[in-house]
Amino acid sequence: MALSLSVSRTMGLLQMRSTTHIGRRSIALLGGRYDGGSNTSRLLNSNLFGSRSFHSTRKMASEYEEEKVIIDEINKKLTPDDINHAKLLRNIGISAHIDSGKTTFTERVLYYTGRIKAIHEVRGRDNVGAKMDSMDLEREKGITIQSAATYCSWDKDNKSYQFNLIDTPGHIDFTIEVERALRVLDGAVLVVCAVSGVQSQTVTVDNQMRRYNVPRVTFINKMDRMGADPFRAIEQLNLKLKIPAAAVQIPIGSESELKGIVDLINNEAVFSEGSNGEILRKEPIPADLVDLATEKRKLLIETLADVDDEMAEIFLEEKEPTVEEIKGAIRRATIARKFSPVLMGSALANTGIQPVLDAIVDYLPNPSEVLNTALDVAHEEKKVNLIPSVQEPFVGLAFKLEEGKYGQLTYIRVYQGRLRKGSFITNIQNGKKVKVSRLVRMHSEEMEDVEEVGSGEICATFGIDCASGNTFTDG
Repeated sequence: MALSLSVSRTMGLLQMRSTTHIGRRSIALLGGRYDGGSNTSRLLNSNLFGSRSFHSTRKMASEYEEEKVIIDEINKKLTPDDINHAKLLRNIGISAHIDSGKTTFTERVLYYTGRIKAIHEVRGRDNVGAKMDSMDLEREKGITIQSAATYCSWDKDNKSYQFNLIDTPGHIDFTIEVERALRVLDGAVLVVCAVSGVQSQTVTVDNQMRRYNVPRVTFINKMDRMGADPFRAIEQLNLKLKIPAAAVQIPIGSESELKGIVDLINNEAVFSEGSNGEILRKEPIPADLVDLATEKRKLLIETLADVDDEMAEIFLEEKEPTVEEIKGAIRRATIARKFSPVLMGSALANTGIQPVLDAIVDYLPNPSEVLNTALDVAHEEKKVNLIPSVQEPFVGLAFKLEEGKYGQLTYIRVYQGRLRKGSFITNIQNGKKVKVSRLVRMHSEEMEDVEEVGSGEICATFGIDCASGNTFTDG
């Protein structure tokens, strides 16, 4: 079975067109043939376009409720293997205003997940530099210029979760790199400086996340700096970004006295110890923080009651919600893009990073919880919902191109089916069929050869003549 698609969403991407499909990932298909079986009609001569729009929280919530019905129907068609694979996969981006500490945060993520063996700082004295800043100019200037992809795994509740992670630039001059990344990601971590709060590029990144309907968890970084005020930053998230946000943690100490965080959901204190904060010690909440923790936990529950029906019922009945009920409400509201849980710490001080990894698992969606909709322009743009199953025909989007020593490196997000080394895929923009001679996973500038990648994953390949935004299928 052959499927043809080509994606175009925004900002200088190929073949722009308007669309009435709002609040979901819309894809229009041209050129080629698709036989998706009972789940879709046959798609002929199609070209894939994606479109997302800005919405108020209420409007986006309404749109997601419509999406959820479709997603549930799609998931009924997935095999148990597809479901298990998706549940353990997260595609996330790290985004923020410049100098908020994204790359420093990412460096800690790679260290705590075991992807790297030592921590190197942006503009560090060892002249090595952070792993995700692979360009000489990035290491010289201390800023991220191009988005960099990697993958890692995080163990939680005796399960190993796989993260495809993209570290994006924070400078406005390189915002197109953020666009390219967010259009293919399922969730994001929005990093906010505890001192500066919401800044100009924070607003830009927020708009991009809304445009592509990307749910986010928020991490307030630099809690060890003088003038850090996480609650002012949270107030700015609510007022400037207009998204309901509430703390799920409070700091133990601040500025140079930062020692750890209080987990408001589990009602416990967490201290980061060891040479690089790799050891977490949990204790009862310090006596001087009990009142503040109680106040902020109550505020968290009240905020959740405003955006989640199940929590609203518990709140109105004046019951104390359980840990599972709070986490369930946060997950539902976050995926529905009605709420953002706020965590805090300091990447440079190696404090509060591991809880963010847990939050990515607990609150951000897996590929089977995101709706990707195709538009069959050969049949009056009839909607076709892509199914994140390896049993379906392959559909992939080339979202980023990079010139390397082996030629053009093409980054591909697999939306449906699987991509195998040695297989032939068709670029529906020009109709050319090409062979996938090499298939790799990226770890910044390093590559690891793989034989195949499944639905929902991100990979890269060489030797393909295409443009950013082209869609590939197996027919």
